[in-house]
Amino acid sequence: MHCLISQISGVEFRLLSRVIRNEALPMEYALRGERGVIASKDYRHIPVIAAYAPLESIELGMVLKLDEEELLRPMNEQLKVIVMYISGLIIAEILLLYWLVRKLIKAIRGSRKAKERSDQFSTELAYKEFALRERLKEITCLYEIGSNMKSEFSIQEICQIVFKHLIAAMQYPDDASAYIELDGIQYMSDSFKCEGIHFLQSKIELDGKICGHLYVFYSYDKSFLAFEEQKLLDAVARDIESWLARKRLEQALVSVAEENQRQIGQELHDNLGQQIAAISYQAKALEKRMITAGDKASTAIATSIATQSQSAVTQCRQLAQGLLPFELETNGLIAVLHAFTAKIATTYKIDCHFSTNSAVIMNDDVALNLYRIVQEAVNNAIRHGRAQQISISFLIEKGKLWLSIADNGSGFSHNHASHDIKNIITPGIGIKIMRYRAKQIGAILEFLERSEGGVEVNVSRKLS
Repeated sequence: MHCLISQISGVEFRLLSRVIRNEALPMEYALRGERGVIASKDYRHIPVIAAYAPLESIELGMVLKLDEEELLRPMNEQLKVIVMYISGLIIAEILLLYWLVRKLIKAIRGSRKAKERSDQFSTELAYKEFALRERLKEITCLYEIGSNMKSEFSIQEICQIVFKHLIAAMQYPDDASAYIELDGIQYMSDSFKCEGIHFLQSKIELDGKICGHLYVFYSYDKSFLAFEEQKLLDAVARDIESWLARKRLEQALVSVAEENQRQIGQELHDNLGQQIAAISYQAKALEKRMITAGDKASTAIATSIATQSQSAVTQCRQLAQGLLPFELETNGLIAVLHAFTAKIATTYKIDCHFSTNSAVIMNDDVALNLYRIVQEAVNNAIRHGRAQQISISFLIEKGKLWLSIADNGSGFSHNHASHDIKNIITPGIGIKIMRYRAKQIGAILEFLERSEGGVEVNVSRKLS
């Protein structure tokens, strides 16, 4: 028995045991006593869902059929709703995902921009730090060079000071070298190299004329910080110019002082001394006449004038000898120092003696500078140290000249226990000139405080 169900709202299919797409009939299964649901086709060849079961009491079978289309229509409608809902959810998810992606992209872009700004800031900060370090090096360089450019240094020592601090202030100090050219003479830094094509130079001018150049080279073709390092080079060149100007001014002052001493000494010797000597001769002639005339009072006056005039002549000659040591050219330094110590001992009534182991002959310039150093040291010992004993020695040992002036005076006045005279005394003009004279002849000048009291001035120089 076949039944076609047109309404399925109350039908439940709990078991779908077979799905048959061939010509098998569900009634056959029902007549065999089987129960189940199969997908089949009816006599119209339309797909149906057939539920079959046996009716055992009457030995028949029952088959209930439902069109698949009608069966699946509610589900299809629900599926459509579900699909639409899911589609809406998917669209919403896509929109949300799109929004999140845009946010993420925006955040990534913002992060990249922030990173770029951070990198740029870090780069700028690093550059500024580098620039500050370079400027600090330059300031330190200029300070060290300026503070160490003392007038008593030689040009060679000044150049080495410049090389030491200038090269250290360059961008690549390990690959830098420098040299200074002054009046045709070149002074080079240690391990000088000029292999690279990159170099900087600055003119050194004096009195409006170019007297030299300052050069800095980089080996291995390293590039300069052209603007900054050129400014540093120019500033150092200006410092060298200032030092040269001071040096030449000092030379001019010493030369003028020496020339003035020569002129005064010459004037004392040739004019004033001769005039006083003439007065002495006239006084002696007057004395003889007064003796002949028997005028004892006038004779005494004439005798006094003659004696004082002769004493004045002697003092004029001594002053002239001190200002213009004529014997240096004729008799040499040793004879002049012997005469000088004798004059000091006689004039100031102190113990002053001179000793030597050689009668070496030296040029007039060296002899004059050594003599002036001895003069200044002895005058300082007497005037400032109130010395009663002065010992001057001139020795030649191991190819060197050693000149020493030692006294038993009060020494250098200071308030601290250090015996480093270089740090104790504030050099006056006399000591500065002594140092300048020593440098002029390539000698080393030292001031030592003696343990027994007084000061010892030492001058050492290699024999040429």
